[in-house]
Amino acid sequence: MKLKYKPLDVILLLTALVGGVFVWRTGKEQARIRAKIEQMTRTTGDLVITDPDRIHVLALDTGEPLHFAWRIYLPADYELIRRETSSSSVTVSPTSGGDPIPAREVILRVHFRESADGPLNLYERHEDGSHREYFGSVSLAKVLHGRFDKVIVEQLGARKAVSVDMDEPLDLLSLKLPADLEAEYFKQISAVERAEYNPQFFQYCFGPEAKKPPTSGEGEPIR
Repeated sequence: MKLKYKPLDVILLLTALVGGVFVWRTGKEQARIRAKIEQMTRTTGDLVITDPDRIHVLALDTGEPLHFAWRIYLPADYELIRRETSSSSVTVSPTSGGDPIPAREVILRVHFRESADGPLNLYERHEDGSHREYFGSVSLAKVLHGRFDKVIVEQLGARKAVSVDMDEPLDLLSLKLPADLEAEYFKQISAVERAEYNPQFFQYCFGPEAKKPPTSGEGEPIR
């Protein structure tokens, strides 16, 4: 006995089939998007903004010594301006043009690599682009060769996300040689270089300098 289908029944059946395929594809796409979001969260960290008027910083795990990265939230009208230090090799100029600056998130990155020419290669990625250049002396590169993991690192946001007020220093990174490598380095440099030596051989800082306590006029802090 053959079943007879009315035209309306056929249309409803086809509609149900198409709807089922659409739901399946939608569910599959949603699963793909959820997986992508989870992957991005693992890579860039989960940065929760507790106060939109404060800078928020979270260091990212790169899995490599002397390769550092941060996910940073910058409030509206905040310019990310590199602060010159004795160990800074690059100064990032402000990009002000009079227009309001929206709140945004950026990824900053600092990466040192050995080069065939002697000095280290320094790669920086900042808000306005990227920069690569030689860094430090051949002597420093020799001391660090194969021992990058011994460098004393102070990295903002390394343990958990932190927030910083807009008028406070934003000191993201400080690198220092341990005592044994420092002694080895001193044997390779001149007396003049030793006199000018900064224990922090690299600093990655933005914003104003730290406020110093007021003095009594003789160079001593007021107690």
